[in-house]
Amino acid sequence: KAWDKERDIVSLSEFFLGLLSAAARVPMDFRRDDSRRDPVKVTLAVFLRSDIFHKVMDVAREPDKIRFSRIAWDDKQLLLRVLEERFAASHEVIRNPSEMWGKYFCPKIKTLLPQDYFTKQVLPRPRDILIFVNAAVTVAVNRGHGIVEENDILEAEKQYSQYALESILVENGVGVSSLESIIYEFVGCKARLSSDEVSERLTKVQVPTEKIAGVIDHLCSLTFLGVEVGPEDFRFSEDPQEYRKNLVLARKLAEERFGGVRYMINRPFWAFLEVAEG
Repeated sequence: KAWDKERDIVSLSEFFLGLLSAAARVPMDFRRDDSRRDPVKVTLAVFLRSDIFHKVMDVAREPDKIRFSRIAWDDKQLLLRVLEERFAASHEVIRNPSEMWGKYFCPKIKTLLPQDYFTKQVLPRPRDILIFVNAAVTVAVNRGHGIVEENDILEAEKQYSQYALESILVENGVGVSSLESIIYEFVGCKARLSSDEVSERLTKVQVPTEKIAGVIDHLCSLTFLGVEVGPEDFRFSEDPQEYRKNLVLARKLAEERFGGVRYMINRPFWAFLEVAEG
C-alpha cells in the first residue's frame, strides 16, 4: 500500500532497510550444514513499490551494496504478451494468442491497430492494459456488439483514464497534500505546456512560488508530466536518476531554443481531463 504522508517516512525506510539486510542473510543461513541438518537451497525475493524503494535507498548508507533488479514494462510487446497469454489461457480453442485481435476487435482505432492504441494510451503496467481492455469488452457486450468497435474502446478509454488518475492520487502518499486540486487545474488545457504555463496553473491553486519547482518535480515523478528532451520527444520516468538525466537534456534543449523547458501531460490522463492534443 502507499505510505501515508503523515507517517514517519525516515523510520519506516530504515525499518525496510533492515528487512532487506535480513532477507539477504536468510539464504546463507539455510545453506549451512552440520551434524543435525542438511543444507537447503533457498531463494528469497522481496518486492517493493518503486516510490517506497527510492525512499529506502535515500536512507541507506551504502546504497551501492543493495542488490536489486528493477521491473520495468517499457517494452510494449511484453505488455501485449501478458494480455494475450491470459486470453489464451481462458480460450482453449485459440492456438495463437495474437488471433484475438483480428477475431474480436475492430481493424483500426484512429488509424492505429487496436493493440498499438491500447499500449499507447495506458501507463506501462500490466494491470492498466488489462483494465482498459476489459472495460472495452464490457462496453461492447453491454451494447450488444459482435466485436469490440472503435466507439466501445473510446468510451472505455474514459473509464480507464479516470482509473489512472485515481491511481496516482492514491500513490501520492509521500507527496504534496493538495495533489487532487493541482491536477484538476489541468482540466481542458492543451497537452503540451511551457514551464511558465505549468507554473501559472500551480499559482492558481495557491502553490507558493518557492514550492512550484518541487511540485513540478513531484508531478513528473508520478509520470503525470513528462519533460521534452528532444523535438517532440517527451519522456516520463518515476526513477529519480532517470528523471535527473531527462532534466539535463530538457535544459540543454531549452537553451538551444532560447526558451524554457516544455512539459506534456501523459496520454493516459487525456480522456478524463479532456486534454487537447494540440
